[in-house]
Amino acid sequence: MSNNFELIDVTLRDGSNAVNYQFSVEDTENIVKGLEKGGIRWMEIGHGLGLGATERTAIKALHSDEEYIASARIAAKEMKIGCFFLHTIGDKSDIDKAIDCGLDFLRVGPNANMEEIRESGKYIEYAKSKGLIVHCCIRKAYAVTPDELARQAKVVQAYGTDAVIIMDSAGTLLPNQTKEYIYAMKDQMRGCTAMKVGYHAHDNLSLAVACSLAAVEAGADYIDSCLKGLGRSAGNAPTEILTAALKRIGYDKGDFLILQDIAEEYIGRKASESLESISLSFGYAGFHSAFYEMIEKAAKDYHLDPRALVLETCRRERLNLTEKMIGDVAKKMSGF
Repeated sequence: MSNNFELIDVTLRDGSNAVNYQFSVEDTENIVKGLEKGGIRWMEIGHGLGLGATERTAIKALHSDEEYIASARIAAKEMKIGCFFLHTIGDKSDIDKAIDCGLDFLRVGPNANMEEIRESGKYIEYAKSKGLIVHCCIRKAYAVTPDELARQAKVVQAYGTDAVIIMDSAGTLLPNQTKEYIYAMKDQMRGCTAMKVGYHAHDNLSLAVACSLAAVEAGADYIDSCLKGLGRSAGNAPTEILTAALKRIGYDKGDFLILQDIAEEYIGRKASESLESISLSFGYAGFHSAFYEMIEKAAKDYHLDPRALVLETCRRERLNLTEKMIGDVAKKMSGF
């Protein structure tokens, strides 16, 4: 196993989903300084939905993209600072403004289908033309087979992305499955020495650390994590625990004692204390929490256990759920 991989802490981006996007610039500065002191070299920050989300959605962050990036840039000595980007929300002007504030890398996040990947391609190319490091983070990767995801990565490679990140957005993959996705990606990319592969776990099955270790064993170049596991739904692999586990198997990727102190001081009880039963159902079924409002409504309308509705819905579809589809499943389950 190679030691040439990086941890990317996404506390201030994915974690913002769990705190209603209310991280302050002071939080940003303190967490960035603490992570850098603890040995973390890459950091993703900003609105959980990416650049432009505060301006173009009803979900408002406490500060603007520019304020978050500028505060992180002031706090960081050598750390690389990045942001997330969805082609359905952001535009090229958001990328330009982020660069002016000191952005180092951009993570473009299409879902795991060719149409979205091609739509995202122009933003990957644009960000590369502006000198940014660019990652294509393929969301809901579990919704396609490892071979299909690898074919999608091959298309992404043509746009010039520096890395493809496999995002297990529902925390549904097992360690052996994680390896299968990494191996398939590496096989497809063989000969493309510049292309790197990363992994982003969620903890719905309490396997985020185990899957991240499996990804490292399979040759991943980037691994995402959050302090105390703070992140959307059941959260992510906890940075402080992951670095401790990595050290146990011979990888020095940070001082887990310092990282633990930072997590306790600045995250504390913002992180979930326990895995909720509904999040466990998400992980078992491969269900993304973004669809949950539709599940709640249908479960209430038809007097169903929302967990059961999640499981039944995901037997039919996991990538593109609609209100009608969920309603039809609920109606059939209820016997109406």
